[in-house]
Amino acid sequence: MLTISLLLTSCTSTNETPKIVEPQRWSKVDSDLPANVDVAELAGWNAGLVASSRPSAQPQASRIYTSANGEQWQPSSLEGLSNFNDRGALAGHAAAAYVLGTTARGVEVWRTEDGSRWERNPLSGTLITDRRVSIAAGPRGVVVAGPSRAPGNTNSTKLDGFRVWFSPDGRKFDRMIVIPVKIDKLGGTPHVAATREGFLLDFPDSSGPASTTVFASDDGQTWKSVGDGLPANIGKVTNRSGSTTVALTRVPLDGTDFEVQSWRRSDGDDCQRGTVDLGRLPDLGVVPRALLFPAGMDAWGTGYIAYGRAGAPRESVGVMWTSSDGLIWSRTPVRGNGFDAVRVIHALTFSRNETFILGGNSRSIAPGPTFWKTPSP
Repeated sequence: MLTISLLLTSCTSTNETPKIVEPQRWSKVDSDLPANVDVAELAGWNAGLVASSRPSAQPQASRIYTSANGEQWQPSSLEGLSNFNDRGALAGHAAAAYVLGTTARGVEVWRTEDGSRWERNPLSGTLITDRRVSIAAGPRGVVVAGPSRAPGNTNSTKLDGFRVWFSPDGRKFDRMIVIPVKIDKLGGTPHVAATREGFLLDFPDSSGPASTTVFASDDGQTWKSVGDGLPANIGKVTNRSGSTTVALTRVPLDGTDFEVQSWRRSDGDDCQRGTVDLGRLPDLGVVPRALLFPAGMDAWGTGYIAYGRAGAPRESVGVMWTSSDGLIWSRTPVRGNGFDAVRVIHALTFSRNETFILGGNSRSIAPGPTFWKTPSP
């Protein structure tokens, strides 16, 4: 039985200055992926990494690659795969990695343990047109989420809820639940992420009321609203630990300006506003808050790590932040880690005892995907 609870709060500022957890230095990974492979996403599991590439002249089934170490990569052919999203199509945890995509029959999940043999698992009640879906895998299982529309609702931007499929082991997705929520303007694909104790579901690219829609679950089946109290925004990244939800949001100000803000709220408490480090000259990418663009957030040891870009599109560099509490964020040096080689960092994942990140839009004349790694905390 689906349970949904609403937590209503307000937001306040804080002057907390706890100790910041900084990652070790990141080292660049020498990859043998061809220069014309435009990697869109990255996920890790115990046996290695899986990457997806954006469309090219190659068949869709040849756009998936696996690697044991991030250096040597092999293409994977996924039988029946016809399409998948640039973001939200890959997941991995422990013994298995997953690819989410569409076939002639609807939406399916491909699962592998060794990176070479894949098994297909259909999602019940889906069509080939159900493309706005995302997948996450973590300690509590595997979740796929997508939009839900009531019968008669033909408005592609109007949402009546989330559809959620849960599997304890990623092998069978035969039960779907609906989280009812009214959203008048759908922005992008619903994003589901695995957390330390469960899952988080939101619309990272929405604006207006939809921008504060965030749901959390401990088991992938019972969900509660945890976004109330966040300021309306035009983009956000979120994560959660225990009963605490954290977010980096792009909040509109007067006129056409906006800025990145840090927020944290424990269930039942007021929402607190923190700080986001801009960096310090002479490092690169030290820009006003309006030119910070977080792209993702994940757990990092007992704290959090976030990544994205700093600067205008043609002048930006990849950036990362860490936080011990999800409230006070410290920026990782750009030049010292070579992040100025790319214009954005848009993926982070874990494999065995290492953390990998993926940079995009090379700033140099040397094309091709750029990866870094560091020991996980």
